[in-house]
Amino acid sequence: MTAYAWESPVNAVAYDAFDQRYPTYRISSSRLADEAALAPGERVVDLACGTGATTRQILTRVGPAGTITGVDASPAMLDVAGRNIRAPNVRWVTGQAERLDSVIDTPVDAVVCNMAFWQLTPAPTLSAIARVLRPGGRLAFTISHRLLPPGHPMARDRDGIAPMLQDDEATWVSRLEAHGFTRIRTLALAFEEPPEWLAAWLEVPALGRPVLSDRPGLPAHIRAAGLPTLQRTTYYVAMKPGP
Repeated sequence: MTAYAWESPVNAVAYDAFDQRYPTYRISSSRLADEAALAPGERVVDLACGTGATTRQILTRVGPAGTITGVDASPAMLDVAGRNIRAPNVRWVTGQAERLDSVIDTPVDAVVCNMAFWQLTPAPTLSAIARVLRPGGRLAFTISHRLLPPGHPMARDRDGIAPMLQDDEATWVSRLEAHGFTRIRTLALAFEEPPEWLAAWLEVPALGRPVLSDRPGLPAHIRAAGLPTLQRTTYYVAMKPGP
C-alpha cells in the first residue's frame, strides 16, 4: 500500500493534521449537522467519517443519549478517529458505503455524509442508505466545488474554472428522487478559502495526488500567488417516506 492510497496510515495522519489545523471540514460539518436537524437521543450514521471531523459535530447534537456509528472504508482513518473521539456512544465500523446495510443492522434516524460522495458510487450508495434509514429518517450530505479566479496557478484555462467540479444540483435531486427520497431541500453556501488552506489540502497524499501528478510544485505556487479560491458547498437533506 502506497502513502497515496486513501487507506494508508500515512494518508490518515496527514488528513487529520490538515483537519486539526484548518477549518475547511469543521465549517461544513457544523452546518451539515444543523441542516440535518439532529436531535438528542437519535441514532446516526456518519458515513465516510474519515478521522471524525463530522462525528464531533453530530455528537454535540445527539448528546449522551444518542448513538453514532462512524463508517469508513479505511481502517487507518478509523484508528485515528478512535484516538480523537473517545465516547461510549460512538462506535467505529470498517465498511463500504455501497454496502452500508451489511454493517448497519438496526434502522437509524439519520445518515450524514460530509464531503465524501466524490469517492462513492452514487446509485448503490443511495440504495444502501435507504435500506438502513427508518421510515421518516433523513439523509444529509454535501457536494463541494472550488471556483478559481483567473490567473490562479491551479486553473487550466483562461477563465480560471477549477478542474474539480462534481455533478450539479439537478442531477443529485434526480438521483434522490429515483431512490425514493422525498421532501428534498438544498442550500448552497460559499466562503472564500485562503490560498494556504488549498495548498495544505493538496499536500494530503490521497487528495493531492490526482492534481499534483504532473505539477508537483503547485502548492508552493498557490502560496506565492496569494489568490483565494471560492469554496461552494451545496447541502442536501432528504427524507425516506414514512410516518
